[in-house]
Amino acid sequence: MSEDDAIQNAIDVVSAFFDVSSEDMASERRSRSVHRARCFGIYLAHIAGADAQEIGRRFGRDQNMVLAICRAIRNEVSRDQEQARQLSVLIDACASASESRNWLNRPTT
Repeated sequence: MSEDDAIQNAIDVVSAFFDVSSEDMASERRSRSVHRARCFGIYLAHIAGADAQEIGRRFGRDQNMVLAICRAIRNEVSRDQEQARQLSVLIDACASASESRNWLNRPTT
């Protein structure tokens, strides 16, 4: 899966899961629902192997903000079981949507 496909896949899955538009994901909107969706989308694109600079471009953020968001999500899911559960559901949905066992750069078996 290409970097662009991985980012788009994350945007599509997360926007459907949180019921926000893909346009809102890259907007300046700061409502709680949009912010949460954007953060998870950024993190999913990151763990799929997309470049932080490209993720930032697609989400309307800079590379440093992308990396800070990824650190924050990692910290949140390590402390909060509900956040960890949501992330697990999103990872599974992204993997299913991509129809590729390599979505997370895992070797196929």
